Amino acid sequence: SDGDGMDDGQELALGFNPGAGNAFARLPWLAGFEGSEGYSIGALNGQQDWMATSEVTVQSEERLAGENAMQIPALCDSDSRAQHYVGAQGQTVVWVELYAKLPAGRLPDPDTISRSNSAVVAVNGDGILCGYDGRLGAWLPAAANGSFSSQEWTRLTFRLDYRTRTWGAYIGARRVFNGMPFADAGVRAFSRLGVEMPVSGFSRSAYVDSLTVSSTEPANLDSDGDGMFNAWERQYGLDPEAAGDALLDPDQD
Repeated sequence: SDGDGMDDGQELALGFNPGAGNAFARLPWLAGFEGSEGYSIGALNGQQDWMATSEVTVQSEERLAGENAMQIPALCDSDSRAQHYVGAQGQTVVWVELYAKLPAGRLPDPDTISRSNSAVVAVNGDGILCGYDGRLGAWLPAAANGSFSSQEWTRLTFRLDYRTRTWGAYIGARRVFNGMPFADAGVRAFSRLGVEMPVSGFSRSAYVDSLTVSSTEPANLDSDGDGMFNAWERQYGLDPEAAGDALLDPDQD
């Protein structure tokens, strides 16, 4: 009703007034946490419409590109978190890409996972990326090569399909989750992105940089793991979902 990119039902579920235009980000949306985007060193809360606990900061010591990145520290007595709302009404498939350093830790109790989530991931104590299966109500480890480094910047990409209520994820170019049921099957559209560090007795932080939310598939993804990027396969008449076509020669050359 208010033309802010989020449907009325979703706004009500999230506690917003569907009759008043809200300053939601629109697709495509990029957050590199740079000064040129309006960010400054210090607490993230309130910067460019981010909502965050006071400990989450924009800092310059750990970064992938440019000058800054987000830091989400682990605390001894409370969770630290950051979230941003996005108006993506009408987009049936949404892609989220970011670069992160995520420390290993204990997976959250499934009973503590809040509703209205599409995809939820965390890194377990063995450093393996795990995804929450909303149908099973359980955490599942990523497929082969699902390790996630807390010391190196790692590319993490999500494909969220609001027609089938399923999601997939990639570490680097390789797909490690596919067809995972949404955490909440009732979610109808992308509306929020969040990063959280639960209470911990250890001094550690997660870092996020070069965050993009778009309706367009990012470059250099290999869904079927055959060593050929999806876009290249489509260009030459191959199927990015069929690994066996790596040995085909459709143009007879």
